[in-house]
Amino acid sequence: VVDVGAGRGELLTGIHHCLPDGLRRRTRLTAVEVRPMPVTAPAAGDIQWLADVPHEIDGLVLANEWLDNLAVDVVTQTGPDAEPRYVTVAPRSGVESVGAVISDEDRSWLDNWWPMSTSDLRTVAEVGRRRDEAWAKVVTRLTRGVAVAIDYSLTYSERAGGAFAQGTLTG
Repeated sequence: VVDVGAGRGELLTGIHHCLPDGLRRRTRLTAVEVRPMPVTAPAAGDIQWLADVPHEIDGLVLANEWLDNLAVDVVTQTGPDAEPRYVTVAPRSGVESVGAVISDEDRSWLDNWWPMSTSDLRTVAEVGRRRDEAWAKVVTRLTRGVAVAIDYSLTYSERAGGAFAQGTLTG
């Protein structure tokens, strides 16, 4: 079992404690997390702690609330017929400004997954291309088994109206 974005290892710790002894001895638990293994996790021999996804995975991959923790670019349109541009944030002040015109790759991703329109209020969007690439990296390392990503989602109509009219901005 590989837990991508394992946080403090709670999921794998729970799995470790719930497995019967015989199955526990045959099960390899791997946490993928950039933070060091917390002292509350089971003994180091019970859960392998890695900073990157293993090159080959044979088993179950879980990515619970991992994808929404990956950074995304935010883009905006400033008016009718305006090209979408990246929103930049000054590191010290946090002041936002409109930056460069978005790349062709990001434009293609937006056209497919989050079409922007100048005729309504959807003038801010998140470019999830890097999330897609990160998940593809995980899935391509799966030699046999199943990969499951668990995250919230919004339909296009939910994202286009109400509180999410300006984008979810969660990355």
